[in-house]
Amino acid sequence: MSNETGNEIVERNLSSTDTRIEEDDNQPLHIERSPGFFRRRREKARKRLNEALGRVDAAGPFFRMIWAIDRIGVGDRKALSRFPRRRPELVEWAFAPHHIHKWTLESLVNAYLRSKQLRRRDNQAFRTLDTENLGSPINLMKLMSELENADDGVILQRLDVIGEIHRLTQRQFHWQRGKVNKAAFFKAAYLYTFPEAADYFESKFGLSIHDFCFSGFALYVMLREHPAVQMKSRLVDLPIGVEALTKGLTMFARSEDSIRQEAASMPQVTTHAAYQASVLRKWPCISFPSEGVMYGPIPDLVIERCTNGLYYDLVDNDGRLRDLFGKRFESYCSLLLSSLLSGLKVAREFKYGRDNIDSPDLFLTRGDETVAIVECKAKKASIAVKLGEEPDLLESAALDELAKGAFQIWRFRSHVRRGIVKPPGGTFSNDAIGVVVFLDTWMETSHKQHNEVLRRALAMSAAKDIKIEPVDQVPVAFCNVDDLEFVLHRCTDASFLDVFAEAAKPERAGWLLSSLHSEVAPGVDEEKGDPFDPHLGDVIKWWPEKWARSHE
Repeated sequence: MSNETGNEIVERNLSSTDTRIEEDDNQPLHIERSPGFFRRRREKARKRLNEALGRVDAAGPFFRMIWAIDRIGVGDRKALSRFPRRRPELVEWAFAPHHIHKWTLESLVNAYLRSKQLRRRDNQAFRTLDTENLGSPINLMKLMSELENADDGVILQRLDVIGEIHRLTQRQFHWQRGKVNKAAFFKAAYLYTFPEAADYFESKFGLSIHDFCFSGFALYVMLREHPAVQMKSRLVDLPIGVEALTKGLTMFARSEDSIRQEAASMPQVTTHAAYQASVLRKWPCISFPSEGVMYGPIPDLVIERCTNGLYYDLVDNDGRLRDLFGKRFESYCSLLLSSLLSGLKVAREFKYGRDNIDSPDLFLTRGDETVAIVECKAKKASIAVKLGEEPDLLESAALDELAKGAFQIWRFRSHVRRGIVKPPGGTFSNDAIGVVVFLDTWMETSHKQHNEVLRRALAMSAAKDIKIEPVDQVPVAFCNVDDLEFVLHRCTDASFLDVFAEAAKPERAGWLLSSLHSEVAPGVDEEKGDPFDPHLGDVIKWWPEKWARSHE
């Protein structure tokens, strides 16, 4: 086993013969740290990446190469056969854990779709990218990372490192959590395939939403084994008809020319290479009608499209569905909490007072006490919120909806103190807390956004109800539903309340619940199984028992 680091192995084994791109000039960098130096370094890195991508001779082989290195990244040794030219050291490096990142590959494919092929001069040799050499995708990932690092150098001249962490986590954490699991299918089906949503989807696309989701599942299964699939399906013995499956498959793809145009015209919120909008979230496959095939270079994005991506198919309605999304999300959170906390009861929202005031969405009770008030926010974060620079986000009106969650909790506490209403169970526990659960990954790892939301909630309280007093403004914890679900599967009732009490502390602003739970309850890791298993067939209409068994 070599004692070299991964970077040393890559540097030693990559050459112009391996990758068919020109070597760097190897000139030493000047010892300067002026803004001009960082801009020049960025332009050099961008030029090197663009030149490498410009040497791609054809799109199909490029997508096959990306598919193969993505499969190698998850340990699929069969994909190695796609690289007949490979050095043993690079094979060892490629199969080592955490060396191949899906977020880097996604950025790389988007950069390729926006790139232009280098001009060839008559009667002169032209070296093309060798897509069957393992060194090629590894070198491209290296060039992509160099550009991203160079962009960091420019950005960090005016922003601090801590302020950049939030969009780094927005880019990476959803990949690390994983996209292909029963929980993802169940959540998407529960939130987005209820009857009114299904009717709207079918009227818009001419295909059942359930058939579309199954088409995505079938496409993913095929792409796990092959980089391309036939556009006209010949599969039999499926829960949906061949015609519906074929139509469904086409909804995941665009032709190379079309997807290139869309990639180039997508509005971007930053010039940083790592945080560009991805056309693959809308079209995870690229079709080649003349060949009758479609490529899926990163198969997991097909699942992203037919789970989380359903929201964007439905949100352009007249607003009625958005209200129903909110109710479905409240119901989903209630189901999570009631299924995975055996000693706590969940009470739903209610109206009270002469003005029929809406209570907060959910309450957790233990005996005759309410131990937590829960607000659920189903609003999706825009790409500007997720990938934009933090100073701009702190001025965004998008944070007002999040602040409203804390305000609603405090207002209810105030109404209880003033005798207008009683909480479920009759009283509050001495350490009762507030919790705001987001459908999307708002404020993840950002203490500045957390503090700004609380500042706005305080201002909202002063403007809308001057009778709210500091005693009513109990600590509020913020989390996204995926982080909540991760902890619920592992916590006890006691550690659940402890982790939220810790998360509500000012010094814990932006922390993930999963990290905090390991700290406040070391060694606690309950085995609760999957309480949704008995309901899969009811919620996921295309999930017959035989398909469930094949996907376990």
